[in-house]
Amino acid sequence: MMKVIVKIALSVIAIFILTYCGENRMSDNGGEIFAENNFNQDIITLHKGDIELKILPKIGGRIVSLKKGNSENILKSDSSLWHYRFDKPLPDRIYPSIIPFNGHTVWLGTQTDWWKYQGEKPEMKDKAWPPDPYLIYGNYTITKLMKSAIDLVSMPSPYTGVQLFKHYAILNDGRIIVKAEAKNVRTEPISWDVWMNTRVDGYAKVYVPVSSEKDVRMQFKFEDKFEKMPYEIKDDFFTFKTIPPSEGVHKRHGKAMIYPKTNKAFAFTGDKMFVIKFKKYPREKVHPEHGLFEVYNSVDEKGDALMELEYHSPYSTFKPGEKISAKEVWEVVNYRNGDGFKNHVEFIKTYLKLARNK
Repeated sequence: MMKVIVKIALSVIAIFILTYCGENRMSDNGGEIFAENNFNQDIITLHKGDIELKILPKIGGRIVSLKKGNSENILKSDSSLWHYRFDKPLPDRIYPSIIPFNGHTVWLGTQTDWWKYQGEKPEMKDKAWPPDPYLIYGNYTITKLMKSAIDLVSMPSPYTGVQLFKHYAILNDGRIIVKAEAKNVRTEPISWDVWMNTRVDGYAKVYVPVSSEKDVRMQFKFEDKFEKMPYEIKDDFFTFKTIPPSEGVHKRHGKAMIYPKTNKAFAFTGDKMFVIKFKKYPREKVHPEHGLFEVYNSVDEKGDALMELEYHSPYSTFKPGEKISAKEVWEVVNYRNGDGFKNHVEFIKTYLKLARNK
């Protein structure tokens, strides 16, 4: 009898291994995942064609590297932090200053509500900083891993009441799908938007098409301490004119909250143009605290510069078990048309005329 039980158990285990591994080791084009990838690694690398993505499942499931061919990393991220080990358990990772992993991460809007509707940390109720550690610093579980795609899920957060589901995929034409879903894990309705935040070098030249200056709302915080970052709205494009702070000033910064003319934003870095495509929706669905698309730019006294490209999904109230989502499509385009506003804008206009980008 014991031998029969053992045989049955071994058969069940074998079926599980074949089914599970067969499901998770096959890529979307029929090949196996890269040998360097496994479900327990600190860094997961996705490849297709000349596009490479690197993701940190154990640090918020964030994208920390985007490359095309032999290019430098298009995202701003410190690779020395990619194997970081936290000194606090997840519920207590409420660091006053963000650990500069950077790359692409997901927050929730509105910012002033981040800690408002929770009782676990009553001392945080009136705070608008920092973001939910479950979402940005938590260990995400990989639920699907392929050569050019990955699905991840966070732990449910007692602070914001959501569980995040992330999907990244490199398409055959080299574009990248970046999608996040927030599921309501509370027992009552909650209200949020899904806030995509993608960091590039602060000296990258970023352009967002606008219809008029009325579509741009500038925000400069801590005016008694920091200098304002200059900006320009010209030929229907918004752009920051990034310069360091004056001697003796700690930082220069500014944030533009934009209702864009198109559903795309552009960043020039090195010999590449980085395009972020998003869904444009009616202005009234944007929470007044935010913009549909936002650009934050800062340079500190040491010259360290940051640019954040931020997209907000519509602000929504959703019931227990329901989800809201945001999706971006990224593209990296080779660029050799010279520096400066005029050259950049001419290239963008040519790009926008291409039928496949409409």
